[in-house]
Amino acid sequence: MEKATKGLLITYIREQYGDEAMYIFKNSPEIGVCRHGENGKWYAVFMPVAYKKFGIGKEGETEVVTLKCIPQLGASVADGQSVFPAYHMNKEHWISILLDGSADCGQAKSLIDLSYNLTLGAKSKKKE
Repeated sequence: MEKATKGLLITYIREQYGDEAMYIFKNSPEIGVCRHGENGKWYAVFMPVAYKKFGIGKEGETEVVTLKCIPQLGASVADGQSVFPAYHMNKEHWISILLDGSADCGQAKSLIDLSYNLTLGAKSKKKE
């Protein structure tokens, strides 16, 4: 099982959707946002977060990716080990995946695809 890392997921997003993480916050230059070019909606946010924010007994920080998710699916994939209700976003509609080697890369890519599709604009959805 390949483990999810920031580098692998950013490469996946670039190859799959042609998007790059944009570092748009002057006060938090370490936060990267991937968003649709057409509507500007975010579908992935990469940021360092302290383990204690997730109630994990580890010291220090880990990189996470936060993704939009269907509430029922988010509740079922949030395992309390590598996937959690989102840090710093609506916890019903967003999830955070730890990128410390504990999450499966295949699952993370599938959840990126879902987030991408959930945040498409109405104009794009009509084309399908």
